[in-house]
Amino acid sequence: MHPEIAERREGRCPKCGMKLVPKDEVEPHSMNHSVEDIELGKTTWKNYIPLIVIIGLILLTTSALGLKDLQFGIFSLQKTLSYFMIGFFLTFAGFKLMDLKGFAQGYFTYDLLAQKWFTYGYIYPFIELFFGLAMIFIPQSQWLLWSEFLVMSFSGIGVANKLLKREQFHCVCLGTFLKVPLTKVTLIENFGMAILALIMLLMHSGPESANNLIFQLHSPEEFRYLSSLGHWIAGYIFLGVAAVVFIQRLGILKKQTYLWPAIVVISGLIFIPYNLLHHGIDKLSLVWQVITLDPQQRQHMIMFVLLFLAGVIEFLISLQKLKTYIWKFAWPSVLTIVGLMFFFHPQHGTVEAMRYSFLYHKTLGSVLVLTGILKGIEVSSKRKWISLAWIIFLFITSILLIIYNEPEGAYQMNSLGIPSI
Repeated sequence: MHPEIAERREGRCPKCGMKLVPKDEVEPHSMNHSVEDIELGKTTWKNYIPLIVIIGLILLTTSALGLKDLQFGIFSLQKTLSYFMIGFFLTFAGFKLMDLKGFAQGYFTYDLLAQKWFTYGYIYPFIELFFGLAMIFIPQSQWLLWSEFLVMSFSGIGVANKLLKREQFHCVCLGTFLKVPLTKVTLIENFGMAILALIMLLMHSGPESANNLIFQLHSPEEFRYLSSLGHWIAGYIFLGVAAVVFIQRLGILKKQTYLWPAIVVISGLIFIPYNLLHHGIDKLSLVWQVITLDPQQRQHMIMFVLLFLAGVIEFLISLQKLKTYIWKFAWPSVLTIVGLMFFFHPQHGTVEAMRYSFLYHKTLGSVLVLTGILKGIEVSSKRKWISLAWIIFLFITSILLIIYNEPEGAYQMNSLGIPSI
């Protein structure tokens, strides 16, 4: 209990989540309770022993199952990742369900949705339980992986929000029986699972029949031209953003902070609908099948949407519609995620063409990841030299995109009449 907390109306304690009671109903002896249950003192590695042991056991089990698959010649990285995610969700859900009420009260203290809707704290452990059980049967389901990505990302945002406020709270990721401090480790845990779900989405490939779909839209020559054109357009958009930010750093148009986010938003409003509709309404169904089933085209759409959403967030920040500090990390996070996606970016064509494209896109991805990291450091530290560094790397990213041309043999069909991937 926290007797120092007083509100004018009914509600819950912002520290522990317990329901507030009228002042005249508080028993005298309850005033002796201090904030010892929330003041954690100095955090050392020993505080994380429960989390280390549990994650270690999950990793050990995952490794054993992966080695067994390798022994029988059925090993795949995607399947091994699903083993870890199954173990994680089932184990962590189990600890939460041991004291459902205690978890809900603790979760209320830092989760954004639970603070608005207390019942969500009771529902969340069952969501994790469902994720774990569902992955046993449908580990490659896109809707399941998207759900995991969104839920874990949103949970991580709540943790990040508390950390930015430098408030001390117990993390209830392992329920109420094992006390773990709410620190950056918890943040890594939430966003780590979201990233694993995203990696599995990126690794997912559609059925073999999907390989022929793209050639119902364009010939290999047309695809090479359109793909190169798409890289050029993206390059010029990034170049425009970098140029505007650089000019503003020089003190010109400094108050018009909405300018570069507006470039991203307007580009998204034009490019995303055009990508869907430029073949005509009659082929919209086919286009959608290509986007959802072809791994390369699916990644393209995910990149467009992520960059567009990050641009919208930055635009709202510039208008002071979003004032919470955590929103400022949206743009650097998306740059980093898109950069990582280039490391797993599928290609179509001959072996030589794909080898060139893979290497080029990994180089591009490395530069974009550095851009996102440097931008994130600028947001957190506000050092001027960092702001210049991320702009330079964004310039390099734009140049790499502008000078890219699809190699001869890209989107080339093999002797079986289907594209190589």
